[in-house]
Amino acid sequence: MYIPLENISELTHDFTILWLLGGVIFITIALMLGYILINRLTRPLDEMKRAAQKVSSGDY
Repeated sequence: MYIPLENISELTHDFTILWLLGGVIFITIALMLGYILINRLTRPLDEMKRAAQKVSSGDY
């Protein structure tokens, strides 16, 4: 069974593009979810920091 090398190269090129596109989409979604999660986790700390700064400046 003979398959021309040109057809195989075209097929692997298509798969490479699909994998790269999938990887970029995955990394983008992971970064967005990570950003949201980090903000949710650190929001109480930011609120505590602002409250401590208000108290230290005399605003009770």
